[in-house]
Amino acid sequence: MMGLCLILLAKEDEIKNLGKPVNDEIRFGFNGVLGNKGGLMLHIVFGNTPLCFFNCHLSHGDKDLLERVEQLQKLRQFTVKAEGKEIPLMQQPRLFIVGDLNFRLSLSNEECRKLIEEKNLKELLKHDELWMSCKEEVEGLKEEEITFMPTYKYNEGTSDYDTSEKNRAPAWCDRILWKQSEEITCRAYSSCMQISSSDHKPLYGIYGVKITQLNNEAKEKVKESVVMSIFQERTNSTTDASIKAVSYTHLTLPTNREV
Repeated sequence: MMGLCLILLAKEDEIKNLGKPVNDEIRFGFNGVLGNKGGLMLHIVFGNTPLCFFNCHLSHGDKDLLERVEQLQKLRQFTVKAEGKEIPLMQQPRLFIVGDLNFRLSLSNEECRKLIEEKNLKELLKHDELWMSCKEEVEGLKEEEITFMPTYKYNEGTSDYDTSEKNRAPAWCDRILWKQSEEITCRAYSSCMQISSSDHKPLYGIYGVKITQLNNEAKEKVKESVVMSIFQERTNSTTDASIKAVSYTHLTLPTNREV
């Protein structure tokens, strides 16, 4: 993929709880051949909980709405191949879709800038293509309330909206979406207005994600107890179906915590 990067950082004391990462990609450019538009996927298991991240760059341009909608449809049909299984993307229990989705505002440039000057976010958001034109494509996904100004397009090195010859209309092109779940909570969602090295203002989001983690110490104690029980039963030349039928699920003893 060209121009896309997906980096996962972890606290040193949590690395032992991470499984082997699996990565994949989807290409949208030139009928799926070129990687100028598309997405990068990263799947990793934290404790006993799978986490899936998709960084996307969809088609740009004010007139390419239908193409962006079609690309979102293809993204939803993506299959994640991990842990020896093939699972549809939207069935991932902890899923984040982020990146330059490139959706615009269905307003003229002049109307956009006037509402921005008035700080009328409520009216601007009524014309957001992502949620107004992609009902089926964003079904099951969630975004925290937007409380910041459009993050595109700025004159590089400034916080002034585009004054170039192209004079692009402002929009919220960069987004952070996640699969609706009681296991994910958003603690912060905003833009970094002080960063001016690009014509986009970067976003950041802080999320709490509940995971299930194997309690290895308790597991070993249960295993030892089961082995001793089986040994004693065999020593006494007796059989007990309930002991023989001990399932692995009794040994997982999950611990739920939020990270």
